Amino acid sequence: MKKYIFTVLIILCSVNIYTQEMQISGGNDFGGGVFKVNNDFWFNSGGNYYFCNEDSTTAFFAPGLSFTIRVFPDDNTFSRGFVFRSRVMFITNGKMFGTITVNDYSERISETFSISDDFSTSIMDFGLGESVRYKISDRLQFHTDLGVNLTWMDSEDNMNNNNTFNYLGAGVFSDLAFQVNFTPKLYLELGSNAIINIFSSQKGKMQIPEVNIKTEYEDTGRLDLVSVAFYIQIGWRYDLKIKKKPDH
Repeated sequence: MKKYIFTVLIILCSVNIYTQEMQISGGNDFGGGVFKVNNDFWFNSGGNYYFCNEDSTTAFFAPGLSFTIRVFPDDNTFSRGFVFRSRVMFITNGKMFGTITVNDYSERISETFSISDDFSTSIMDFGLGESVRYKISDRLQFHTDLGVNLTWMDSEDNMNNNNTFNYLGAGVFSDLAFQVNFTPKLYLELGSNAIINIFSSQKGKMQIPEVNIKTEYEDTGRLDLVSVAFYIQIGWRYDLKIKKKPDH
C-alpha cells in the first residue's frame, strides 16, 4: 500500500496539482458469481493415452473483506481520480453441474457443496482504474469506478479425493457507490461492484475414478468468471497539500 501511495503522489506532483483528497476505506462484501471450466488435456497411464474434458459451471455465494483507496486532484463538485481496490472472499456455498469425459465415457456432474463439507475456496482480486465523483450535497457523494482487474483463486476439495484447482485471471471491474458523510472526514460507503474475467490460466490435480489415477492438468479459459457483490465500508478522508517549487 505504501508503494501505491508513493506512486500516486509522484504522478500528482508531475502534473503540478496543488491539493488532493485521498480516501481510505474498508469493510464487508456479500457477493456471488458464476465460474465456468472447459478444460481439455491428455495424460498417460500404463502406456495408454487418455483424453479428458471437464465442462462444468459453478454458481456460488461468497462473503468477504474489501479495501479501497481513491485519490482526487481537487475538491470540485465533479472530479476524476484514481482508484485501487483489493478484496478477499471465501466461497461458503455452491452448486456445480456439467460433464466430465474420459475418452468415450462421459459422466454427469451434479454437486451441492458448502464450507462444512471439507471444501475450501478463497478468491483474491485487485483492481486499478479511474474513479469519477459527483458531490450531490455536503452529506452525499456518488462514485463510479472502472478499471482492470486481477483475480487469484485457490480451491481444495477434500470430499473428492483431494482435488485441487488454481486459477489466475485478468479482466475488468466496475463499481457504483454512495458515500454518506458522518463528519467532513468520516463517511459510510454503500455500493456494488462487478468483475468479468476475459482470460485466465487454470492448473489443478484431478482424480480420475474410471482409470483410478490422479493426474495434473493445465489449460486456459475465456470469459469464465463473473462476480457481483454488494458491500458496506467505513472510510476516512485525508487532505494532502503538494506545493510547487517557485519559478526562478
